Amino acid sequence: MTQDSAESISQAEDTHVVDRLVRERVRRAPEAAALVHRDARISYAELDTRVDRLARYLRDLGVGPEVPVGVCLERGTDLPVALLAVLRAGGTYVPLDPTYPEERLAHMLRDARPPVVLTQRNLHERLPREGRHTVLLDADAPTIDRFSCEPLDDVRIHPDNLAYIIYTSGSTGRPKGAMLTRRGLAQLVRAQLETYALTPEDRVLQWASASFDASVSEMVMAFGAGAELHLAARDEVVPGPGLVQLLRDSRITALTITPSALSALPDGELPDLALLVAAGEALPRSLADRWSAGRRMVNAYGPTETTVWATVQPVAAGDGGVPPIGTPVGGFHIYVLDAAMDPVPAGGVGELYLAGPAVGRGYLGLPARTAAAFVPDPFGLPGTRMYCTGDLVRCREDGLLEFVGRADRQAKVRGFRIELGEIEAALDAHKDVRECAVVVLDAAGAADSGSADARIIAYPVLRGAAAASAMELRAFLESRLPEHMVPSAVVPLSRLPLTPNGKLDPAALPLPGQAADSDDKVRPRNGIEGLVAEIWSDLLGVEDLGVTDDFFALGGNSLKATRLGTRISRAAQVDIPLREVFKARTLEKCARLVEEALAREAARTASEEEPAHTMDGR
Repeated sequence: MTQDSAESISQAEDTHVVDRLVRERVRRAPEAAALVHRDARISYAELDTRVDRLARYLRDLGVGPEVPVGVCLERGTDLPVALLAVLRAGGTYVPLDPTYPEERLAHMLRDARPPVVLTQRNLHERLPREGRHTVLLDADAPTIDRFSCEPLDDVRIHPDNLAYIIYTSGSTGRPKGAMLTRRGLAQLVRAQLETYALTPEDRVLQWASASFDASVSEMVMAFGAGAELHLAARDEVVPGPGLVQLLRDSRITALTITPSALSALPDGELPDLALLVAAGEALPRSLADRWSAGRRMVNAYGPTETTVWATVQPVAAGDGGVPPIGTPVGGFHIYVLDAAMDPVPAGGVGELYLAGPAVGRGYLGLPARTAAAFVPDPFGLPGTRMYCTGDLVRCREDGLLEFVGRADRQAKVRGFRIELGEIEAALDAHKDVRECAVVVLDAAGAADSGSADARIIAYPVLRGAAAASAMELRAFLESRLPEHMVPSAVVPLSRLPLTPNGKLDPAALPLPGQAADSDDKVRPRNGIEGLVAEIWSDLLGVEDLGVTDDFFALGGNSLKATRLGTRISRAAQVDIPLREVFKARTLEKCARLVEEALAREAARTASEEEPAHTMDGR
């Protein structure tokens, strides 16, 4: 951490901490790049000007402390400008992912009740506008630009005022809004400056969506150091060869990514990548060994409710054993407790509780859920609280923590925290579903607690032979849930298997592909279909594939589809665009993609080998 950066946040309760860091960079290097998106480069001076003008406009609309502002924007330079402007105006930003189903966005707006929503012309039709002022940042730019760019220094904010509200999966069937404070944001800035020690020469990729708290970490990481924040479209950050190319072309030096996404990246030379932060789920030793060579790699842990993170641990190739989640970052107190709320001795497993200034306020409009999760801290000062994470950890003899699993039905899939009850509630809403169960399994069919191979499987019991098909039920869920919560496979059953005491027997649930009548399958009919089937089988852990089987219905997801495209291209020695792989869902269509690519390659080769003719035809 530089001395200047440290001095700019020397007060533990600096409510304008991010603003101070941006303005410090404006004072020292106003023309240095702050935001980079494709060919656009916005300097710190321009960023500061745009933020001030929008903040003054928001103040004119009544935005101030404790006033929520919805932000529904595509990835690009408008997004960080909008988030910073809401904070500078004193408000609370509420990110609304434009890729979410409209019903989910509508619920979030009803719940948060922002009087102002920032969006763009191509997105505003997806948002209900009743009772709120909609600002189109592109169409309304002339109006916003008329506001003064003089520093907005008269906003009085308390450290316990909210900075942002991020919606997480809810066990009741509806997402819940986690409320995070200015005090927690200041603590995050300080801890990241101390831990990562980036410089103005660094380039940070904004990989996470604004609807997830890793995006807060990425912005703080960049602006805290006066570095460049690089933005990219959603399809450009999908794990695969394209993301590796983006990292290489943009010379990214700092990346935060989930282990499951990291596992989908093909090998590639990334000489500029100096800091790699693995976060969001358990880090396998194999990934730590593969990616830590030649760079600094850290394993970070923390729930949304404690302002992004709470513990961190450097990892290196050859450390051996399970990569620990480490020790607490500055300001945090950690407790590993048993059911009686007594500390667990070293070597034992207990539930992890987190205390400190970065612990959030609770859940918006859910006092009972807040009281259950944010409990009095019996080891701290009177009136302080600690957050019950629901995560089981082991405290090693050396004081480091190891993640073990969950104490409840919450799951981690591809870095996303998911309440299985929310998926069950969505599926139960279908008229043809009598009852259902949702589980998370690994590739071998065992219960999963957060590995890179974790997949969500839904088992509905239908009301009759004429009920909806598995694909129709999956489409129903896609219209109600964000992509990361949609089950990889939907397996209709005549009844749910139960244990002798009447509870669900997860071990008796059939894996995708096992419930269908194998006699009706059309097996691969040629070498290309056989090649594709072999790769599918290895990726999905499913045998006896038919040509009409659906990759996603059998447990595929976007990460596995990325791996599929890479492996098919390598095996067939042809280039197949990833977007085409996503469209070709069945084995038959996927094989046809390969055949068409091979035909194009053969035609190109023949054209190159055709002898040139002279003018007289010889």
